Formats: sequence, structure tokens, C-alpha cells
Amino acid sequence: CAAKSAASSVMGVPFAESRSVAAQRRVSGREAEVEALRKKAKGVVATEGKSITSGARLGELRQVAQQADKLQHELCLSEAALHEIGWPSEALQRIRESVKHVDRWERLLREAQTCVAAAGLVATSAVDLLGRLIGAWTDLKRV
Repeated sequence: CAAKSAASSVMGVPFAESRSVAAQRRVSGREAEVEALRKKAKGVVATEGKSITSGARLGELRQVAQQADKLQHELCLSEAALHEIGWPSEALQRIRESVKHVDRWERLLREAQTCVAAAGLVATSAVDLLGRLIGAWTDLKRV
């Protein structure tokens, strides 16, 4: 993002805004969006912050991640500034990690279906694919 340098002036002498002031200025008028995102993100992450709640749907996780990416891009704030405005960084990290693992699992399943459907499946290919499927499943279960 191409952040513009925010400067104010006192008697014609420019000085940089504090990070907190700059963050608040950028968020001004978008507080409701940030709060809605915070509620959605924290709503799909278990209270201890270690896993995704069992009722969360993949579409919901993708939507929250996409909304966060879009809003973060539009706000054009550093991680530190986002933290100051109450950005749900930990919850969003868990959501993105979950989506990444599900995407990997789905990609491997498609690959497995293609291999099974193909004539002349080599045993070493099948064993390699099974190993990757088990690794992906293990990663997915940790989330």
C-alpha cells in the first residue's frame, strides 16, 4: 500500500503525527467495520484462541479472511498500528491458517482422485500421495 506521509504544521513547520494519531485518523468513520470484523473473527475462533469453533463453516472463514484483507489494505496501517486499534490479529491468523490447510487438503484430494482415475498408477506415486494426504490431515486436525 502506498501510504502518504501524514504531517501537520505549526506555524508553517511540518511535523509527523504520532502512530496512534495517524491510525485513529485512518480508521475515523470506519470504526463500525473494524468492530464488526473483530466480532466475526473472534466469533469463529474458540475462546482460548487455539482452534476454530466446531460450528464455523469454511465459507464463513474465507469471508472473514477476505474482509480483513480488504479492510487492512484500505486502512493501510502497519501491524503495530492495527494492534492499537484493536485489530483481531491472532484470530485472523488462526482463520487464515485454517483456510490454508483446508485448501491444501482439497488440492491433495483432487490430486488423489486424478491419480486413482489414471491408468497405470505407480505404487511409489500412491505411497507418496498418501504420505502427503496424511501430513495434510494432521495439519488440518491441529487447527
